[in-house]
This record gives sequence, structure tokens and C-alpha cells, in this order.
Amino acid sequence: MPPPPIATRDEVRAFDRYCIETLGVPSIALMENAGRQIAEAARRMIEGLAHPRVLVLAGRGNNGGDGFVVARHLAIDGIRAEIMVLAPRDQIQADAGINLAILDRMGFAIQCLAGPAEEIVRQLRPRLQAADLVIDGLLGTGTKGSIREPYASVITAVNAAGRAVLAIDIPSGLDGDTGQPLGPTIRTGRTITLAALKPGFSAPGAAASAPAPSIRPARSLAAFTSAVTSFTATPSGGAYRNSSSARPWFSRTPSKAMPPVRSPSAERKSIRLMTWSLRPM
Repeated sequence: MPPPPIATRDEVRAFDRYCIETLGVPSIALMENAGRQIAEAARRMIEGLAHPRVLVLAGRGNNGGDGFVVARHLAIDGIRAEIMVLAPRDQIQADAGINLAILDRMGFAIQCLAGPAEEIVRQLRPRLQAADLVIDGLLGTGTKGSIREPYASVITAVNAAGRAVLAIDIPSGLDGDTGQPLGPTIRTGRTITLAALKPGFSAPGAAASAPAPSIRPARSLAAFTSAVTSFTATPSGGAYRNSSSARPWFSRTPSKAMPPVRSPSAERKSIRLMTWSLRPM
């Protein structure tokens, strides 16, 4: 079975443009479908809890917007999430802003944090301690350079809290191309990565956030949109074992119009590889 695609941040952006500009898929539809799949993973992580408490940590970009969609889909199932945004409200724009406004009208508890990092962490700590699951929608694959405040302090606080964490696309603080931490980096039990695997996931430096990930497919986002992959790092006698059984919901159909993606190198034998393709559902 052919391996899933691997794509750099620039290749993923090119593929998004292909979906939006060539296929005509609205960008907000991509965000909606991504958030829906992440919500499914979140539900599995809190399954069995009578009254689960979910905390969504959002940045100002699309990862934060995905988190807003996650919160809405969880609410449909009666799971109420608290939203904490590391940006002033007027800086949440475009598709993310639309989804935040929907949560406003639904009556969600939304707190936009600003000010010194110490004050933000002071407000954050009790929410972290009360949460059964933290959704990491702080930073995405576009992050470059050292992690700045208040993100650095917030990431450190999340790690110190020791709660279960589900990361959107990539653990905040990790460089998806190189696998190297850019500073404090979220330690996550599960990451739902969008469009394609990131080259850095198999790099030694990525072990701080997702040691020896196992790969399994999730459902396709929508007709002609990018694949969703998740990996779970599960301790088992000092090693990491594969997550639940894989189901290939869709297969990969080549297209000359699509930007190129690379196949994993032969030495990446610690990763269990699957195949997907893009086609109308």
C-alpha cells in the first residue's frame, strides 16, 4: 500500500490554494471539515467521562479557528467547551472570526487574554487544572523563529498542568518542516494533522512532543479536500504502539493540478504507513 503524502508548510499552502482557487472549495468549508474531524478525536479522548470539561486554547490564526469549530461540534453532542483566546477579539478575523462570532451567538464562555504573560498564566492555571482535555489551537505550521510571549509561558503552563492534550495540525512550538522545537513546545498525546504528514514528525527533535508516532487514517475532509491524519503516542513498556485499527476511508488519486508531495524515506521504519487519496465523496 503506498504511503501517505508528506508535505512542507509551503506545499500544504499550495494545496489549500488549489482546493480554494481551482476546485472552488470555500476556505471556511475546509475549516469546518477539519474542525469536525478533530472534534471526533476529542470525543474519543473523553469517552466514558460523565461530565467532561474541555478547554480550547486558540491563537489568532486558522488553528484557533479550527478550535472554534471543534467547540461547536462538541456542543452539538452536549459537551460544553470553554474558550480562551490569546489575542484581542478584533484580531480574530476572516474564517476564524466568523466561527468565533457563531460561538458568541451560541452563548459560549469566551475569554480573550491580553496583557503580561504572568497575568495570562494566572488566569489560565485554574482552567487547566479543571480541564479533562485541552485542545491546542495556539500556533500552526506557519510559525517561524523563537516562540514569543505570551505563547511561551502559556505552553509551559499547559505542559506543567499534565492534562490530556489534543493538538490541531501540529503541537504548538514545533517546526513542522524540521521537527525541531522553536522554544517551549506542547507535549501532546494526540495530534490531528491536516492535508499531509509533516516532514518534521519523524525527526529526532520531534520526540519532545510526539515520540515515535503511529499513524492511522481519519475520514476525508470533503470532496477534493485534503486528507486528515492522526497520530497517537501511547506508552507501552517504553515503546509506542499503534493506535486503534486503521480504516482506509479514501484512497489517493493523482492529479497533475495538485502540488507535488514527497514520499517518506526508507529509513522511517518506526512509522506505520497508510494510503489515502482524494476523490469526490
